Amino acid sequence: MKQTFQLFLCLFAAISMTTAQTYSGGSGTSQDPYLIASKADMAALATAVNGGTTYSGRYFLLTQNLTGITTRIGNSGTNSFQGTFDGGGYILNVNIAIESSSTVYAGVFGYISGATIKNLGVEGDISASSPGNSAYAGGICGYADYSSISNCYATGNVSSSSSSSSYHSYAGGICGYVTNYSISNCYATGNVSSSSYYSNNSYAGGICGYGRTINNCFAVNTNITSNGSIGRIVANGDCTVEACYALSSMLLNTATVSSQATAGYNGKDTDVASFQSQAWNQDNLYWDFNDTWYVPNGSNNLPILKKSPIIDFTLSPNSTTYGDLQQIPLAATSNNTSATIVYQSRNNDIAEVVGNILTLKKAGAVTILATQTDGDGFKAGEDSCYLTINKKELIVQADTISMQYGETLPPFTCKYNGFVNGEDSIVLSKLPTMQPSSTDAGSRTIIPSGAEADNYTFTYRDGLLIISKRDLHVIPDSTSRTYGDYSYYDFTVHYDGFVNDDNAYSISRPTISTTATSYSDVGEYVISCSGGYATNYNFIYETGKLTIKKADLNVWVQDAWRKVGEANPTFVLRYSGFKNNDNQNVLDQLPTISCAANANSAAGFYDITLSGGSDNHYNFQFPNYSGRLEVTGDIYQHLRDSISGYIAEITALQAQLSNCSGNTVVPVKAATSSQNIYPNPAKGTVTIQNAAGKTVSFFNNSGSKVFEKEMLSDAETVTIASWAQGVYLVRILDGGNVVGVEKLIKE
Repeated sequence: MKQTFQLFLCLFAAISMTTAQTYSGGSGTSQDPYLIASKADMAALATAVNGGTTYSGRYFLLTQNLTGITTRIGNSGTNSFQGTFDGGGYILNVNIAIESSSTVYAGVFGYISGATIKNLGVEGDISASSPGNSAYAGGICGYADYSSISNCYATGNVSSSSSSSSYHSYAGGICGYVTNYSISNCYATGNVSSSSYYSNNSYAGGICGYGRTINNCFAVNTNITSNGSIGRIVANGDCTVEACYALSSMLLNTATVSSQATAGYNGKDTDVASFQSQAWNQDNLYWDFNDTWYVPNGSNNLPILKKSPIIDFTLSPNSTTYGDLQQIPLAATSNNTSATIVYQSRNNDIAEVVGNILTLKKAGAVTILATQTDGDGFKAGEDSCYLTINKKELIVQADTISMQYGETLPPFTCKYNGFVNGEDSIVLSKLPTMQPSSTDAGSRTIIPSGAEADNYTFTYRDGLLIISKRDLHVIPDSTSRTYGDYSYYDFTVHYDGFVNDDNAYSISRPTISTTATSYSDVGEYVISCSGGYATNYNFIYETGKLTIKKADLNVWVQDAWRKVGEANPTFVLRYSGFKNNDNQNVLDQLPTISCAANANSAAGFYDITLSGGSDNHYNFQFPNYSGRLEVTGDIYQHLRDSISGYIAEITALQAQLSNCSGNTVVPVKAATSSQNIYPNPAKGTVTIQNAAGKTVSFFNNSGSKVFEKEMLSDAETVTIASWAQGVYLVRILDGGNVVGVEKLIKE
């Protein structure tokens, strides 16, 4: 047990008040009992119990011989001692005399209930006297209820008396009255006497006046007297007695009584010399002479109890941190000065003892013992201290590491701060793991965790993973357009530099643009990129090339006629394919018009041909048949011939109609058409005659339908002012059959 000998405050509940008692140490547990080391401690215990504090379940230990004890512990069934009192082999010298008109309980313990008293020696006289009630007296205890008394002895005189005609008197060398439980391994040597008003109310016995179970006891009393029941071991007639002995020389009311029954109330006869023999006691009383009893050297010595050594062992410090201390000197004291104090560790892996030096080896908790062997009247004993070696704090600092996005993660490293005893990371049973908070570009936290070690706790400090962005080349794809196309271009790009299965969907895409518009001149223009965002990439913008090519411009000559002998008329150029609302006024150089006919040419048809000309926006495209000059002497013949020419032209143009979306070329039903379209050429409107009930469709020179309507009357007007200049084909359907094809020139 720990001997601090510091006053320990204990709170006890009384019937109507709370009292505070102090003892010489301990907390009242079985491992750390209250320590009784002075007469004041005994007085305090008596005061507490007599005031109603029972100490049920609490433990006490006597630590030295005490003299002058005059106060009993427990004065009634209500105010009874209910704990465990270990005399430790020590002796109380007492002189306890209790006289009261109420019931009197006299002994070191007046009244115990559910208690244990053991290993206690008592010297001195005990008496109880009551003129008006019962009296109980015993060398150890006056009255014991459901309690045990063992390994005790009393050497003084015990007496009790009651002068009331209605009450009893009980006296015993160990206990006056015992209900249930037992007295064992005890002896008494003093005179025992009991008297009462009526003789049948008086009980006196060498061990117990009135009892239940008594075994392995020895009555060494000289005289036992009673005016009622009397016995060398016990006086009453319903007690179980086993293996008990008494002096054959003992006087019971001045007479000796002989008995050969160890189970009898008078015990078996023997003498003092036998009781002084350790061997006899071991063979007959079965007492323990290894740890409990011994017979002092010399003649005429009775067995006495071995004392519990009081070892005071304090470890300073009792808590440290691994690496702070290497060794702790051990020092303990004991009242057994004849036996060497030996120190030992219960776990040599944590701390090891050599001599009186404790060497600390690793973190953990360990019990250190200070022990003594038995001898010189002392039991073997030990005291213990609990040493805690806390783990050392080890700071794990993750290092700062740099890398580029897409690279394989580098091995993470760290630094340690706090190793002691020349140790390094090799002593760690598990190295820390380090994980980045993210592998995207940026400053990312490296988080260490998971290290393990016998002697260290870990404080983690994050490191930094600096992930730089990777260069991503954004490369616009070069392309070409024709002059006059729309200003919005569906540009495309490709990328060079993606990693980790990234692609164009992994980024916010940049904008692709050019300075060119639909009005831009022919030439080359830069396609550039800007904007966009990517967490993991730096955009390296490259450029592409937009090539604007000349647009094709169809140029032909409008058919003309004249009479024989006249000069050629001024030929009129017609165009198809202008962009951006251009017209022939923007052309740099017009084509040259040629015709072989002259004023002397005979009647007939002459080709009008084109050549040359140039423009920075257009490539001139000349049809194989550009135009014709008809030289005639008869205007009507000219018209007839024109109609025949148109029919031939219609046949040649049928193939173009196959490209018209949603239409199928069908044969012309008649060689001539009864429909008439005028004026032709026209600028604002044209009128269609003789087409009632028929469907009229207009197609531009690329074959696209620009107008279609079912004619409701024989003369309907179609507005063409917004149409582009050029040649348009007019198809006339009747019941799904083509009944006419005309050519319209839009000026």
